[in-house]
Amino acid sequence: MHKWIISVILYQINNTSYMYHVSIIVPIFNVAECVTDSILSALNQTYENIEFIFVDDCSTDSSMDVVQKIVDSHWRKNDVFIYKMDKNSGVSMTRNSGISKATGEFIFFMDSDDKLSSNCIQLHYEAAIKYNADFTVSGHKIIGSRTVHKASSEFLQKKNVGIVQSYLKKEWSFTSCNKLIKRTIVIDNELFFPPDIIRAEDILWTFRLALCAKNMVSLPETTYFYIIRDNSAISSSYGESNISSFTYVLEQISLMISKSKIYDKIFKEANSFITFHRFNVALFIINNSDTISKKKIMYNRLNTREFYVFTDYGVMSKLLRLPFPIFNYLLYLPYNLYKRVQ
Repeated sequence: MHKWIISVILYQINNTSYMYHVSIIVPIFNVAECVTDSILSALNQTYENIEFIFVDDCSTDSSMDVVQKIVDSHWRKNDVFIYKMDKNSGVSMTRNSGISKATGEFIFFMDSDDKLSSNCIQLHYEAAIKYNADFTVSGHKIIGSRTVHKASSEFLQKKNVGIVQSYLKKEWSFTSCNKLIKRTIVIDNELFFPPDIIRAEDILWTFRLALCAKNMVSLPETTYFYIIRDNSAISSSYGESNISSFTYVLEQISLMISKSKIYDKIFKEANSFITFHRFNVALFIINNSDTISKKKIMYNRLNTREFYVFTDYGVMSKLLRLPFPIFNYLLYLPYNLYKRVQ
């Protein structure tokens, strides 16, 4: 991120004291049809000491009219703060703006088309205080899919290496949402979202969080509900720009791992993680609508020098070494059959 952007954010943050226990940050852009349930699920939390930061990313529909109407009639209206970006800037910069405005001891990100359980913040906050956690995570459900991610039991990890290992083993969600994070962790480590990544920015951001944190708590409860819509980020991964973003994120994580002081302790998990996600990006390429020649270019990028250290992990790694036409021939049909049952 540009240094001047970081400087502005840090100046605003350093001049802000804690006024609330929790700041819920919600970027909003063209979600008029579904924003009501989302905003109400946030405002109707059982935990009371919350500020709500709604950041309008220059919506062109009636989203903010809907939000304003809800806020005006809600008993928590004095705890709601609405801001507007100077121009449409994307979810990363909108979240960064929310961070700069937050006054809570903890930050919680939420998307404007998702929903929270009524006790979401209470469960997260109580666990964070009890275990002095730098951040908390919990289970989520994806509505519109058969996928459910849920932590198996509550656990506490005190060592940074243990948190990174659990991240790499996919024991908790990569999304920035549904996590209660100490604001000092975000500020001290400049954990802001890069504005030039349009997809998978959460994977990179959460990996950096895992590297920085000392304590984390995982809760067994499901507290967050992702709603899959036709135009949602979850459901649209096959475009060239999205694939490029995913690949860039994997390149950056690979470089950070290779330079990490704990490299020897996390290599096994890192090898599995990087190979798994390279393989998934290769499957996205199969479903991309570009020409074979363009697909080959995208596919070959998954086998560049950034990934050389992670090239010896089972069947997936061996498949990725195949020329793209052969990979495409072998995987196209089974992958699309798999997609049909999801």
